[in-house]
Amino acid sequence: MLVVVMAVVTRLPGSYSGTVLAVFPPRTPADQVFAAIDETDARIIRATLFSNAWIVEEQSPGFVARLREAGALAAWKPISGVSFAVGGCTFGAILANDPAFDAGPS
Repeated sequence: MLVVVMAVVTRLPGSYSGTVLAVFPPRTPADQVFAAIDETDARIIRATLFSNAWIVEEQSPGFVARLREAGALAAWKPISGVSFAVGGCTFGAILANDPAFDAGPS
């Protein structure tokens, strides 16, 4: 229950833009996930352990709202408790030390 509460509390608002962990409904076909990401003009940064969760980036305002409209359940900052749950124990450390990765504004 605590994980669900944390996920709801820490999800990003629709106005957010930048690099995010986008999570789509479970068992969403890959072509639908990619079409949704493409619809938002985002670029894919990295995969996660799950086919319905991707690290993506788009800098224009309202990016998270557009992700939700395209079918994402929600989005979180890539280095968060939710991203560790989706990406595994070393996921945040990998992202934090990747020179190509920019977590954006805090």
